[in-house]
Amino acid sequence: FLLLFCRITDYKCQLEAALLELEDLKKDRTRQAEMVETIVQQRDMYRSLVAQYQGKPLSVIESPKEKQTPTQVGATSFHSPKEDVKLAEMKAELKRLQEEYENYRKEKSETIRFVNDQLNRFREENSDMRVKNTKLTSQ
Repeated sequence: FLLLFCRITDYKCQLEAALLELEDLKKDRTRQAEMVETIVQQRDMYRSLVAQYQGKPLSVIESPKEKQTPTQVGATSFHSPKEDVKLAEMKAELKRLQEEYENYRKEKSETIRFVNDQLNRFREENSDMRVKNTKLTSQ
């Protein structure tokens, strides 16, 4: 009877260990599914960008050194020429958007400066008018 009890206890321990491992595997599978979903979304985003800008001429021609990412240094590139063209187009679009954003920031800064100058001028005029109003009222 004692031997049977030990076996049952041993089986329970094995079952609990297997259940814990199963739970870990389920968590890993969930994480992997989320990663795949993220990668699919990124792929779709890049596809839409490429589709949106296909047919536009390249405004930036890169040298082979510029095309390599840090992970590719010393390794051969497995990109096809089509992918390199698409990458160059995306880089050119990114550069254009960055320049556009910088122009926006400069214009915004100038506009704020202009509005602040006007506000200060109006405040001074208002102050002068109040002084004049007070003088006229006292007469």
